[in-house]
Amino acid sequence: LTFCLSLFLVQQTCFGQAEDTKEAKQIKSDKFFTGGNFGLQFGSLTLINLSPLLGYNVSEKFKAGVGGTYIYLNDNSNLGGYTANTYGGRVFVRYQFIESLFGHAEYEVLNGNWFIGEPRRNVTSIFIGGGFAQPLGKKGTINILLLYNINDGIFSPYSSNPIFRVGYNLNIF
Repeated sequence: LTFCLSLFLVQQTCFGQAEDTKEAKQIKSDKFFTGGNFGLQFGSLTLINLSPLLGYNVSEKFKAGVGGTYIYLNDNSNLGGYTANTYGGRVFVRYQFIESLFGHAEYEVLNGNWFIGEPRRNVTSIFIGGGFAQPLGKKGTINILLLYNINDGIFSPYSSNPIFRVGYNLNIF
């Protein structure tokens, strides 16, 4: 994982000359993007995390969007086991400071069972942080984010601060 991440951080994108072709104009006019992140873990603790997103390029440097989250957890390490389904949504904004570095703010609401025997409840998280975007082809990027949950509490689904995420974006229009 460290080797793969270092490849993304070292790689440079170079352009020999600017071309004013229809293809170049199409790339400049891309407004919507999709992407997200996912996680898998199997064993005595099974975890599946699906977090798709849909965003809009408000300007060249400012992006905004919405996303959903679904987390399946099955813990067989305890006597009797424990299974939980957590779901919710989020809204986010990003501002690109320089070519590959951006600031990120996000508001997320998740609904789940946070303690065995407790009723389901909504938990709110507010994330502030930043990230690095590595271009991947003409329409995609790999994003590495480091976020801090400023609304961390006893029911938070995140074990600690800061939160590290790796995801992708793909321009679709």
